Amino acid sequence: MPQHSLHSLPQAVLFDWDNTLIENWQTLTDSVNAALNAFNLPLWNVERMMENSKYSMRDSFPVIFGDDWHRARDIFYGHFRANHLNGLHKLKHAEEILNLLCAHGVKLTICSNKNGDLLRREVRHLNWNHYFSSIVGATDAPKDKPDPAPAELIMKSNNLKQYETIWFIGDTATDMICGTKSGCFTVGIGRASLENPEFQPSVWVYDLGELLTELKQLLSSK
Repeated sequence: MPQHSLHSLPQAVLFDWDNTLIENWQTLTDSVNAALNAFNLPLWNVERMMENSKYSMRDSFPVIFGDDWHRARDIFYGHFRANHLNGLHKLKHAEEILNLLCAHGVKLTICSNKNGDLLRREVRHLNWNHYFSSIVGATDAPKDKPDPAPAELIMKSNNLKQYETIWFIGDTATDMICGTKSGCFTVGIGRASLENPEFQPSVWVYDLGELLTELKQLLSSK
């Protein structure tokens, strides 16, 4: 099992986005259901959407919709672009964690499987641009998570070296695979981050509240 305590702050952090710092599940579910309905396929609930979200669209939609997946993609994005900012919510403790890390000189970035343009639009909407030196989403790199390509793109663009202490914080096994393969110290949030026995997080926390407590204890012990 992974450890439950942190020992030192990193030089940089790569954050996942959905269900790590923010949540927008109802809008995502409504958008995929617009595409499923157009193809006369069974609709999803939020739990099914959350399960599928670990994969990027270019990896998951061809499996779901077959050769016509580009049409399904366009339906999804048409609905999502019209509604995603209204359903966007910061997760509890997310902003406090970002403020704490920034105050101690930690470089922050985002590594997400959400479309890069929409991801950056959401960051701007929350007025969080100033926190992040890089914001990388799906299709910004040659491959998407769990491939290490997006994390490696972030490290290269920020001149980060693998021998430096770099954390990858996320809520799914996909994040743990990407983080491990790119040489990061992985911090898993919630049960889904434990799902792949080969890629367990270096440290595991139940939620952002527990992560915040760990960070405060770490800083108070210095």
